[in-house]
Amino acid sequence: MLLLDHDSVPADNMVAALRQADRQLRDAGVEVGAVGAVAHDRRTGTTSKVVRMVRGRVQRLASQTSEPYIEADFLIASGTMIAISVLERYGMMDEGYFIDHVDTEWCLRVKARGMRLFAIPGARLEHALGDHVVRVWLGRWREVPVHSPARDYYMFRNTVRMLLTTPMSFAWRITHVFRLSQFAVFFGLGMSPRLQRIRLMTRGIIDGIKGRGGVLVEARPGRGSNR
Repeated sequence: MLLLDHDSVPADNMVAALRQADRQLRDAGVEVGAVGAVAHDRRTGTTSKVVRMVRGRVQRLASQTSEPYIEADFLIASGTMIAISVLERYGMMDEGYFIDHVDTEWCLRVKARGMRLFAIPGARLEHALGDHVVRVWLGRWREVPVHSPARDYYMFRNTVRMLLTTPMSFAWRITHVFRLSQFAVFFGLGMSPRLQRIRLMTRGIIDGIKGRGGVLVEARPGRGSNR
């Protein structure tokens, strides 16, 4: 099964490259959870890095390499190829994580069961994250996708929910908590509408603790919130 966002544009050879890498890894006896394309942001000209936790530290590996595959801790959904047998054995992505971390949660879940994930440098995908991108210093220079305030809610809710329910290393838990704190400062204090963003972040944390998922429904007289 190949996953693609509506605005992603795969290179002509992307599917063939993913299938070839998947077959080679399986022939070598590797327990493959999924293989994924390398994303290129058409707006900024940047190519995504491969993220992996090594001895308690996050490594961001260059994806522009001659290596046929690079092991990763997670893959973004768009451009990811998953065997049907893997989905049947370990389950589908949890739609309750709409719209953030649905891929992260699945990757962490299958890795906890011993499966391995690989980014394939030879498989390229044109893909854009966020409404626009700004370059900021958050411990290092990084390009941060800027979304609508509603996405702040999903990011905070789903991260908290994932931390409480999904198996992951202590190092990854600390990393996700630290990332949320950075986002709270950057988006809550630096991006308008600030009060709306802070309100939705707070609501996201509360709903994440309560285990709520699905689409955000703004409370109205006589109506409840999302469940």
